[in-house]
Amino acid sequence: MGQIQLLAQMTDEQMAGGIVAALIAFISGFAVLFGILGLFFMACYWKVFSKAGQPGWAAFVPILAFGSAEYQGPAALAGDAPAGSAPADAGGEPSDAGDPPAEG
Repeated sequence: MGQIQLLAQMTDEQMAGGIVAALIAFISGFAVLFGILGLFFMACYWKVFSKAGQPGWAAFVPILAFGSAEYQGPAALAGDAPAGSAPADAGGEPSDAGDPPAEG
């Protein structure tokens, strides 16, 4: 019964201050949660880029996403032509000049 009497004695300003404090605590809790999730995903992207043979820090460079650069695959690193761009012979079929000769 004492708590009800205490609530009844609170002014509107005190009540509003308590509500604002509760909202700030709630929002702060979500900010901390999103911060922890953000760090987790940053670590995951770093690991994925490292496994792909790229520097981990490249996961956080926005120009990679919004620039004009296009993925060329591992062949571009070796100096070969990108996949799918093999020269075609006169019949329109991909050339097999790099294949070993057939036996027999």
